[in-house]
Amino acid sequence: MLALLVAMLAAVNVHAKVYGTCGDNLSWSLDTSTGLLDITGSGHMKDYGYSGSNNVYKTTAPWGKYINDIKSLTVGNNVTSIGFAAFYGCTRLTSVTIPESVTSIGSYVFSGCI
Repeated sequence: MLALLVAMLAAVNVHAKVYGTCGDNLSWSLDTSTGLLDITGSGHMKDYGYSGSNNVYKTTAPWGKYINDIKSLTVGNNVTSIGFAAFYGCTRLTSVTIPESVTSIGSYVFSGCI
């Protein structure tokens, strides 16, 4: 009976969304089941740093603790800048959409991305 319950729970498709802010008027959300990181709102994104050791570094942005879940990035139409090191070390990032409203992209934004 326990084995059946474990098998049923393993088959459940869990959709987890995590979210927060990344600027005065900007928010982020990450759907960990699809890997889509979505930046929405208007204005400038905060600048971030990066940390790590043994040549493995990642962003200090709030989505950094989910770095292995991020596969795609969509930046909303009213975002005007992407902050320093925002996606540093996102090694699984394969798709990025940045609108024309973004007029400034900080240094090291995509460093460590493959």
